[in-house]
Amino acid sequence: MASSSASAAIRMRNEELERQLAEMESKKSRGVSSSSAAIRLRNEQLERQLAEMESKKSERGVSSSSAAIRLRNEQLERQLAEMESKKSGGLSSASAAILLRNDELERKLAALELSKGKPGGMSSASAAIHLRNAELERQLAEKESKKTMSSASVAIKLKNEELERRLAEMEKKRPHGTKLENLDERHPFGLRSDPLRVSTLALSHSRQQKVNARNIKLTQVIKESQEVDLAFLVDATGSMQRFIKEVKKKVPDIAASVKKQWPDLKLRVAFAPYRDYEDFDRDDQETCDFTNDFSGSQSAFVKALSGISAGGGGDDAEDVFSGLERVARLSWKSRTRVLVHIGDAPCHGSEFHSGGSITDEYSAGDKKGRNIGTLLKTLRDDCRILCYLFVHVNSITQKMLTAFKRHAGAGNWIHEEKLGNIDNLVNVVVTVSTNSISQSVRVSDNGPAQVAKFVAVPLQPEEPNWNKIPYEEARQIRYRFPNSLEELFQILATNGELDTEEMLDSRVQIARSPFSGDGSIRWPYYAVVHQPPEAPRLMVVKRFKTQALGQDVNKVHAPEAYLEQMEVQTVAAYMAEQFNLELARRSYTGDYKTVEFTQVSIIAVGSGSKTKYYNMERYLQGKWIRYTNNLNYVNTEEYAATLHAFSHWTYDRSKGLLMVTDLQGVKDEDNTFWLCDPAVHCKDVLRYERTRTNFGEPGMKRFIQSHHCNNICQSLGLVRTKNVPMASGTGTQLT
Repeated sequence: MASSSASAAIRMRNEELERQLAEMESKKSRGVSSSSAAIRLRNEQLERQLAEMESKKSERGVSSSSAAIRLRNEQLERQLAEMESKKSGGLSSASAAILLRNDELERKLAALELSKGKPGGMSSASAAIHLRNAELERQLAEKESKKTMSSASVAIKLKNEELERRLAEMEKKRPHGTKLENLDERHPFGLRSDPLRVSTLALSHSRQQKVNARNIKLTQVIKESQEVDLAFLVDATGSMQRFIKEVKKKVPDIAASVKKQWPDLKLRVAFAPYRDYEDFDRDDQETCDFTNDFSGSQSAFVKALSGISAGGGGDDAEDVFSGLERVARLSWKSRTRVLVHIGDAPCHGSEFHSGGSITDEYSAGDKKGRNIGTLLKTLRDDCRILCYLFVHVNSITQKMLTAFKRHAGAGNWIHEEKLGNIDNLVNVVVTVSTNSISQSVRVSDNGPAQVAKFVAVPLQPEEPNWNKIPYEEARQIRYRFPNSLEELFQILATNGELDTEEMLDSRVQIARSPFSGDGSIRWPYYAVVHQPPEAPRLMVVKRFKTQALGQDVNKVHAPEAYLEQMEVQTVAAYMAEQFNLELARRSYTGDYKTVEFTQVSIIAVGSGSKTKYYNMERYLQGKWIRYTNNLNYVNTEEYAATLHAFSHWTYDRSKGLLMVTDLQGVKDEDNTFWLCDPAVHCKDVLRYERTRTNFGEPGMKRFIQSHHCNNICQSLGLVRTKNVPMASGTGTQLT
């Protein structure tokens, strides 16, 4: 059955309340009062009348929310009858409170549902229920007026008040109405069939003001994120002279390449060398602090590096720690801060190399007793370096980087690249710089971007031994696909809500540890779903990461957060389905692949205060590839024309209302892209605030700057971008 996301959230909360009520009342022993019996009988009578009245209505019948409420009330009545079967007094105050509150919530939900159907007043069935509930409330109020509320009732009352506040917030987010000139009573969604009319639908005035303010802020953040501090930390011993020359020569090329994607780039560069302990003073003197004067032979940066001659050292291991301290003393100030470390030898200490042919006079560790964890923490937290990239010249530095990552404990803060050819250095630095700007936009609205510090969780990359993992009962819901693109666009244009559908309950086994830490905001766990008669299925469940300090854990794991993630991927999956259908209808004969997103659901396991929510989706096997991000990154090595055309198509067909980006996943043998974790830019930038990936119109413009139309765009009749001429089409101009 279907219901709005507001109803879904309320239903999940009510289930939790019911379980708590069962625990609190399980030890009581009173009796079913005549009031309870009368209410039950009257409810049965009302339900029969409702069924008769509704059967004569339209084919849509009883609204999904009304059906869900009725089924839930039946379950509540059965539970109350069982709990109170041994009682000998009147209706408990807790039971009365629940009945009264549920009646009130039913009326509010009925009002919400009315706004989703045709314009008009309350149905006769709804009116009868409304009047009868009012009468029951008065009777209950008279009988309960002299009773004292138990502590259990107080707890339930407080929970219901919280539920009511949440409902009020949801109601405020719904549209106040659609302009009359856009309505067509013959259309099931109140819209004329022309999708261009969607653009005239307006958000409420107050929400539109917030959207406008957010767009201004995002534009500012995107511009400020293009202020970049790029520091090079380079091993300056004899074998590294060619890399010093390459950095000196190619920084202008790096800046020009980054500026193609980020035209407002303001770049400052710095250089810090390191050798061994005996070269400390020399290394300090050759350090070049941040400067924006780096073009031409007379520039400050080129002059500084021209005076550096590779040499020194002693044994094979080097004083890397002093180099890291030197970097920490640079005058970092820009919003986006990137460190590129190039080295061909490990630091001192057997923890960082394998010995053998590597000579190390200080194999016990750093001569000065410094701790690598402390040094890395200074760079990440105090200097606020957003990305630390280590470029391997050979393989003997691999163990050192493994240790660095272990001590840093910050997920994917440290990145690695193997430099097969020195000519690739420019591409490597350009890629990390452009990606860091994108990351800078995502992680912070104010001040220098900073890596989020999440509570550390041990990883287990392999599947667990499922014989040792317990079974848990899981309740499951998901969003259903809209009936048409028009319906989807109408929902998004008016701050409406997708419908949810309940799925069959199942038993799940969930691994105790996540298998990866690469996700920016969620941990992924292996899971096996048991739903007879189907065979067990290997799935992935994802749960939000919790920051180490200053974060409300209950807010992080609220059902609404998981609903939002589910909606983003549902929108992307439905758009992909329609994209595939349109390509098929147009009989496109060129080379393209089908685009599929894994469909996401929410599962709830456990009970009471121990309830845990997860997003669940299909487990994807294969080489993981990121094709684009949610701004303007394009993977040139794994360019996929189909996916770039898909993002362009979502923008064109929605008339600029939305764009699906951040495309990543695997390719299978059936010529299909299987994707997950997308981003949706929506004109309503307040819609997906928790994901922090919706950059609205400013984000769409950034994609447009990097997009080159291809043959698939042309076949679909998409409006060309300014980069590549193509056949004329209809839609919104991409400029």
